[in-house]
Amino acid sequence: MGSYLVVILLAAGGILVLGRHTRWMPKFKLGQVLALEGLTFSILALLAVLGGRSVERVEAGKDGGIVGWGLVEMIDTALPHPLAPFF
Repeated sequence: MGSYLVVILLAAGGILVLGRHTRWMPKFKLGQVLALEGLTFSILALLAVLGGRSVERVEAGKDGGIVGWGLVEMIDTALPHPLAPFF
């Protein structure tokens, strides 16, 4: 599922790059780009959690993929134990 998100974002980025010299090209600030990247990584982590954090599903390329699974594992080790069961 996460691969579809990456394909959509790459296609949108390509369209924006091709339209760079036209008047309809929006101006993006660095903060907006970083916020979009943060949203993408959050969605990948959410997909990994919803998929059950299964290593077998990660190896099959499902849910949030290796990146989403890695983010969830990193969050799991960083959060204190009372919050850990929710992830």
